Amino acid sequence: MNLRSSTILLFVPAIAWGQSSFDDLRNQRSTDPFAVSACRDSVATEVRSRQPMAGNVQVTDADASSAGSTRTDVSGKGTFSGTAGAAHDFTFRCSYDLQKQATTSVSVML
Repeated sequence: MNLRSSTILLFVPAIAWGQSSFDDLRNQRSTDPFAVSACRDSVATEVRSRQPMAGNVQVTDADASSAGSTRTDVSGKGTFSGTAGAAHDFTFRCSYDLQKQATTSVSVML
């Protein structure tokens, strides 16, 4: 019985270390998959705030790149439908703060 308890205690630090290492890797990764998703959402919100009648806002292309150890920059293109249903193109730039897990500096060029 003591052997089983000792074995379990030996595995617990390994699991905790594994989680810590995963978090460290996520924070140090050159680009973060959450950055693209968060920027897509922020860009769509910005387009709708500037074009209230915009429908079906879609980011069609997004490229992420590292901007240091705490930020990922995302840029790309998208489309939205206007009031008459015509498609309009836009480009965007967005920064994602890895520590705050939030977007900053969202720029949309309509």
